[in-house]
Amino acid sequence: MTSNIQEYLSDEEENTEEVNTIRRNKRQRKWEIVSIFNTKEEAINAINIDAIWSFHYRNKTIEGCKEYYRCNKVRRRKQQCNAGIYLLFVNRDHTVEMFKTQEDHSHDELMQKTTKLSNQMKEEIKKLFELHVKPKRMFEILIEKGLEPKNKTQLSNYLIRLRKQNFGPSQISLGQIEQWCLDHDKIPDSDDMPFVVSHQIKYYDECEVDLTERKDPDGTEAQFRVLISTKRLLENCTKTNNIHVDATYKLIWEGMPVIIVGNTDSDRHFHPSGIAVCSNERTEDFKFIFESIIEGISKINGHVKIEYLISDASNAIRNAFVEAFGETKHLIMCWAHMRRNVMKKIDSLVDKSLKKEICDDIDTLQLAPSNEVFGKALPLFIKKWRQKRQNEFIEYMKLQWFTTHQNWFEGTAQRVPSTNNALESFNLVYKREQTFRERLPLSRFLELMKKSVEGWSNEYLNNSRIFMTSTSVELSEWTKGYHWAKSNVNISSVIFDNSIRYFCPSNEESHITENTISTVLEMHWNSFDQFKRRAFKVWIVDLPKEKDKWINGYCTCPAFLKKYVCKHIIGLAIRLKYVKPPPAAKQIPIGEQRKRGRPKLATCAFLVD
Repeated sequence: MTSNIQEYLSDEEENTEEVNTIRRNKRQRKWEIVSIFNTKEEAINAINIDAIWSFHYRNKTIEGCKEYYRCNKVRRRKQQCNAGIYLLFVNRDHTVEMFKTQEDHSHDELMQKTTKLSNQMKEEIKKLFELHVKPKRMFEILIEKGLEPKNKTQLSNYLIRLRKQNFGPSQISLGQIEQWCLDHDKIPDSDDMPFVVSHQIKYYDECEVDLTERKDPDGTEAQFRVLISTKRLLENCTKTNNIHVDATYKLIWEGMPVIIVGNTDSDRHFHPSGIAVCSNERTEDFKFIFESIIEGISKINGHVKIEYLISDASNAIRNAFVEAFGETKHLIMCWAHMRRNVMKKIDSLVDKSLKKEICDDIDTLQLAPSNEVFGKALPLFIKKWRQKRQNEFIEYMKLQWFTTHQNWFEGTAQRVPSTNNALESFNLVYKREQTFRERLPLSRFLELMKKSVEGWSNEYLNNSRIFMTSTSVELSEWTKGYHWAKSNVNISSVIFDNSIRYFCPSNEESHITENTISTVLEMHWNSFDQFKRRAFKVWIVDLPKEKDKWINGYCTCPAFLKKYVCKHIIGLAIRLKYVKPPPAAKQIPIGEQRKRGRPKLATCAFLVD
């Protein structure tokens, strides 16, 4: 015996009540005949005279065909104006009758109710866009001014059209990049006009490829490299012996690295030489940048004096520098990068009770004033921490920082920065002020690069930025040097052919013995703790015999190694009457520190009538 099983219905379907759909009433309009024409052409010409009517739709009736026309002052797919016209092509006598609504035009009221952006709102958005205001803040400002858009999507869509209007399309191909480079590779007459110093484009086939798909089916990459600079910025490279380079990201929407290259002057201020965009950051990319800098300097009839590279531990940068400038140059490891990496290893490899001591020892080792002192102290550092059974950490240090990247101490080169912090800070400012931390498409970033380079170059034209070829002395340093010169410190000296060497006591001591000087010069220490106690008891100062060149002196104290000037050099120059301190340096009582900021102006005298 069989039985039929009912169709399954869910609880929601069983409880569903019949829903009555509400249909919007059709608009009812009253029509009246206004004209009768013999032909269709006469009727159409009569409609076109007003220039406010557009064809809407057509109906076929028993009386004849009806063609409806709407008021074109409103958009076709929006609410329509009350006014309207239709033509009736009468079947019985082939005449054309024109009917018009009795209602007046209502498009003015509809335009006021429209949700599209008004002209006033568009002008305000353009002003905010030129000020680089972010869309979220822009939306808030419009609301505060009573110009509220329909929603954020409406604002976003208008900004897309505005960017395309100002900067062109967001997508770009390799062929377009190459053409852009060819359009800007001529050396201009102006020293501040940007140009493409050099470029390389490598296709993976003969077709132009959209950069949003950077790899072909075979896995090979299309490559491009572009370096932009000005004649004035390239000239800065001829004034110094160091070069900084680093890659930064989060600037281009497609993810390419932006590489900024530059130099530091005698006041340790960074000066950009150029900006590059590459498809990657391999050795070939950095080699292209270095060779482009050399090529650009030769184009302006300059001479390359680069001797030192300051960078992080990137092998790509270091290998490229050696290939471009030669193996005789010096590679300086950024102390800030090195210390951050070492601190991470200390947390994982060193006993907790020894972390502070080993950090202090590394910081002390970094203050070694010369290669000889560092070479003498390094084995003592290794011996000390092997005895404390920190073998795993020592093996890491030997592998990473005592062999391949050992030039991280202060005395590795004179008057050369030991960190890449100046360039890192410049990258941060560039992201904040140029792109406002917004990732731009490559096509638009190329234009921004050109604008940025021109702005950097114009800063030298306006003297808002100066490349210092000699060290400048701040007022606080003058004050310290004057106080040190007035103190009762005994100084010994040795005369050489071109300079005079002075031995100054460190810390608060006023006297030093010949035995102390001999210990420092001959490096008499048998343990790392002895090195920490003895190596910094005496500061060695070398001053040129020419009085006007005293600022080119050298000192082994940490202040000089980091700032290229110290109170010992200034104080000796004052004592020897090579220079006179400014009057403001004498206003602070001996023993007190000068406060930060500009010195207080003289107060008005007490006036008596």
